[in-house]
Amino acid sequence: MNLSGRAVRAVMDYLKIGLPDLLVLHDDMDIEPGRIKVAARGGSAGHKGVASIIETLGTDRFGRVKIGIGRPEPGRPAEPWVLGRFDPEEEPVIEKAIGEAAAAAEAFVSKGLAAAQEIFNRKDND
Repeated sequence: MNLSGRAVRAVMDYLKIGLPDLLVLHDDMDIEPGRIKVAARGGSAGHKGVASIIETLGTDRFGRVKIGIGRPEPGRPAEPWVLGRFDPEEEPVIEKAIGEAAAAAEAFVSKGLAAAQEIFNRKDND
């Protein structure tokens, strides 16, 4: 995961696609669990896979669907939180978020990034 940029670049080259056609889906600890956010650019916020993509492509200007996983309790390290399994009571919330992320990806393909943002970034989109 920390070398995701290599794989993204290889796929882009193989499929001959440019940045406007790239959409990266990834977890985000700064978003509450179960929510998603569609973004057009931004930093990595400490996400090593996203940092690798930014470094490899030389830009942060690519579409993203961020899937919220929340932060661990204070004092708990982030790595086991990100790589661990969800608690059984969290699974339905995360499954719903994954479905929303898939729908956002479909909207990106069929309607474009701005439309996907308009549809999925509304606060009342529950």
